[in-house]
Amino acid sequence: ATPSGSSKNLYGESGLYQAHKGDFEFLVMKATPEEVILKGKRSENIMYMYPLSEDPGTFARKASEIVEQVFVASYSGTVGDAPATAYLDLSNRWISLELTGGDAEVESPFLFDDAGILFYKPIKVGTYTIERLNWVNSTKTLVSPDGAAVSVSLKGELPAGWRSYEDLLGDYDLIYNDSGQDFWSSPRHAKVTLVQDEYKKTMLMKGVNDLYDLKINYDLSSGNMLLMGQIVGTWEANGNSIYFAPLFARDSGKGGATWSGWRSSNYGMRIVVDDEASEEAGTIVAKFTTGPCPSAAQPITGFGLLAQTPSGASGGYMSSSVYSAWFPFNFRYYAIFWVSMTKE
Repeated sequence: ATPSGSSKNLYGESGLYQAHKGDFEFLVMKATPEEVILKGKRSENIMYMYPLSEDPGTFARKASEIVEQVFVASYSGTVGDAPATAYLDLSNRWISLELTGGDAEVESPFLFDDAGILFYKPIKVGTYTIERLNWVNSTKTLVSPDGAAVSVSLKGELPAGWRSYEDLLGDYDLIYNDSGQDFWSSPRHAKVTLVQDEYKKTMLMKGVNDLYDLKINYDLSSGNMLLMGQIVGTWEANGNSIYFAPLFARDSGKGGATWSGWRSSNYGMRIVVDDEASEEAGTIVAKFTTGPCPSAAQPITGFGLLAQTPSGASGGYMSSSVYSAWFPFNFRYYAIFWVSMTKE
């Protein structure tokens, strides 16, 4: 419900001044033992409520299991007699369903229930109308329920480089350098360990520094990891926060590199498993690539330490030897550039 002036909302509109068009105050349109209908005061969303036919705890447990099981984002199969593909935005609970060849396409929000996914309203793609899809966990397939007007079967497809949360935990040989470019710096090695944090959502990278661990985000749909900007501590002398900040490195034209850093948790690097290199090495080999960044011309290649004052202003780069205890891997410099990591 909190508005924002940045980004775009789910409807492609500029800004989030209307938040995500949710409601928290409702008008009661109907209330009977069989059905309750509520209408949102602000966005006029309609909510239909029906009595459960089983214990609420049992229903909630089944729905939670579906949420955990449905992690695949891309699907292919058939809708009626037509070949089809689908993509599930699991973060925003949004589906894009398309008949092959672009003959018809539809997008819609959905929710999870105790059997699969239910659409906010019946969706129509081509000549077919679909109200819900059930989940078959053994085959990772979304199918139409028995008796549905149209037969649907969409099988989940794991993307290249996908690895489970459990597979990615463990000890790694991490390679980094001090310039972001191979021809400016020889690779350096460090031993790090990924340990469980919030299950299937975040990990902690240990071994970067004795004073802090780094939080790593796990993306279940892609099987990738994300290392984002984050605050790792506080400088006791002045109360400044120590920001592990993403950097954009570029050639200065003078045989070295210059860079810009952002105190932002929205920017960072994606850690992607290289299937070919992993097969050759016989273990997981993951490479650091730019993740979310300000623009295509400013790819993130590393991280540096930036100070942030208690008021939220920049306190500058923490490049002095005074801050050396906070440098990653106790390296001689506050900024390093991340290359790859190989599981031991």
